Amino acid sequence: MPQAALQRWLLALNARGELAAVVEAVSPDCELSRFGWGEEADVVKERFVGPEAVSAWLRRSPAGTVFQAEGPLTADGAGWVQPYLVRVEDFQNRGRWILRLAPDGRIASLEHRPEALPPQG
Repeated sequence: MPQAALQRWLLALNARGELAAVVEAVSPDCELSRFGWGEEADVVKERFVGPEAVSAWLRRSPAGTVFQAEGPLTADGAGWVQPYLVRVEDFQNRGRWILRLAPDGRIASLEHRPEALPPQG
């Protein structure tokens, strides 16, 4: 079941937040927390509740942004951890998602934890 939830999440991400795809991926009361980078890696920078808010956040991604799972999905207590890779044009970065599932198999909560941004210049 977590693998199916992850696949629906990737579809929603790569559809840049198309609402129908987000509704398939997350529960009606899903909470998504976006964490910062570097010294702020443990700081919640933004929080989104519900499919419409998650969809609006995903639509902020530039056209051509592609997310993919990278490595295994592993159990972590009551949830799951999935490393990811994101690419857009010549930029790429990695991070991990920490997700917990609702009883219906959709994502109930997700922490979006990017790695430190690569040096610029």
